[in-house]
Amino acid sequence: MTERRFEIPRRFDPTRSVFGRFVGRHADVLQSEARYYFATIMMLIGILIANFIAWAILKPTIMDDPLGTVAILYWAVQVVSMVGFLALCLVGFQRGTVITVDDCNVSLARGDEPVTVRRSDIDSLEIVSALAFHRHYRRYSNVSSYAAVGTEAYVIIRVSEKVLAIGLGGENAQDLLNTLKSGAVTREEAVRVAL
Repeated sequence: MTERRFEIPRRFDPTRSVFGRFVGRHADVLQSEARYYFATIMMLIGILIANFIAWAILKPTIMDDPLGTVAILYWAVQVVSMVGFLALCLVGFQRGTVITVDDCNVSLARGDEPVTVRRSDIDSLEIVSALAFHRHYRRYSNVSSYAAVGTEAYVIIRVSEKVLAIGLGGENAQDLLNTLKSGAVTREEAVRVAL
């Protein structure tokens, strides 16, 4: 028995940063994304307000002695707060995904999140545009999305209790759909999705 493999490389995703994982650890994907954006904006506003207040209090001292301890400490805190904000809140990556299709199963592996669906349990298959996915399917909590950067089309796999949305670039979406619709996979092949 042979299998067919499709790979989606890891991609930049700020919601997977240290802060994003902390904020969204007890929610579904959409709630965690909304919480992340709200908390990040509030944190940035808090940092800016603290900077304005510190400047208002320390301005006379800093202007009197621009190379003094207070001035150096003030600017060091400014730099550390912004670098810390960037490192904790904006640097994150979505793990790569490997989609394996064999005669019996469709397996999706993204880090420690493996999902296996028997091909006989698939209710329906279709390709939708990225615009249709983001306007319609992405809004539901039972949708698990696996997408590459610049995805133009998603393969929608409906199973009784969930929907899997696999975003592959170029001709790979149609190729995956044809592979899933065929009775058996005839050859082994790895398709690398271009960034």
